[in-house]
Amino acid sequence: MATGDLKIYALEAIRGDIAYSSTVAPLRLGGLSNPRIGAVTLTIPLPEEASVKRVLLEIGLVTKEYPERMRWRLWFDGVAVSREYRPKSIAVLGEEGYYSKAVFDVTPIFRREVEVHKVTVSYEGSDPAIVEHVGMLAIYDVPDSVVSYAFLSGALALTPGERYALSVRLRDVPSDATHASMRLVASLAQRTSTLRVYVNGVEKTRLTGFVGAEDVTIEEIPVADEYRIDVAHEAGGGHAKVSTIIISVAKRALPDIAIEAVERSGEKLRVTLVNRGVSASEKTMLLVIVPGESMKRLELGPMKPGEAKTVEVEAPADRRVTLRVVWVKHGRPYHREVRV
Repeated sequence: MATGDLKIYALEAIRGDIAYSSTVAPLRLGGLSNPRIGAVTLTIPLPEEASVKRVLLEIGLVTKEYPERMRWRLWFDGVAVSREYRPKSIAVLGEEGYYSKAVFDVTPIFRREVEVHKVTVSYEGSDPAIVEHVGMLAIYDVPDSVVSYAFLSGALALTPGERYALSVRLRDVPSDATHASMRLVASLAQRTSTLRVYVNGVEKTRLTGFVGAEDVTIEEIPVADEYRIDVAHEAGGGHAKVSTIIISVAKRALPDIAIEAVERSGEKLRVTLVNRGVSASEKTMLLVIVPGESMKRLELGPMKPGEAKTVEVEAPADRRVTLRVVWVKHGRPYHREVRV
């Protein structure tokens, strides 16, 4: 049977939103040929007007040594967080050792003026430790969004043929919610491995063809009060590891910026953009992409509901180009594009 587990660290409905950032590039520490200390960086997308309520930091390690006996230290943006590693979830990996996860509340030391956050780990051991996954969840207040979410973190490992199921009932899901999504962080030991993910009995994604950890967003899930999630390791070898699952159902007042008209005159395009949504964008930009040649970016600033902007951009007269408008709301990017 599967080893380890996932635990719920946050389950609530808020007037506000959540943002998540992760790194899945492994960091090897300790042993004979690796450094004793290393660092990774995270950038969390937060809107300027947001008031941050809570920030959780998660770290997943693969070690030969039993995790609770490790000699380690952890810093967040240069501030010491822990001298002891006390994971809440541990999965036994056989000859590989252990996969473990610890979650820290770093709200008191989180500084939102810092754009790039640095997580530093020091480890001393005769066998190497691999920092496989570092993630950060921020919960913040904004007036034009309501979200019900669950943040599950842990160390779950499955060998081929094993399956793990869990159910989560969300709190106070908005009756007129417009959007539901799931974030999944998982890793495979072999390219031939296949991890299938089911939401309420329907397969939503299939992970295969890579080695190491991946951070995946699943957008097309139904709005519901309760979710049953099944993960099944169906092929390949070694362990498939699941580190994080975030489920959210939201009602967001969003911008919706359309490319309303395009007029070509020689080497120039006259492009008209209109915000058909119900709120202002925080940032707006227009990309002009000539396949295989170049990309130009024009910054347009915020756009209010109903606002229209017309701009001129250069484009080769004898080539088809792609126009992509990108806008940001609550720190998240959205886009739409046309070819002309």
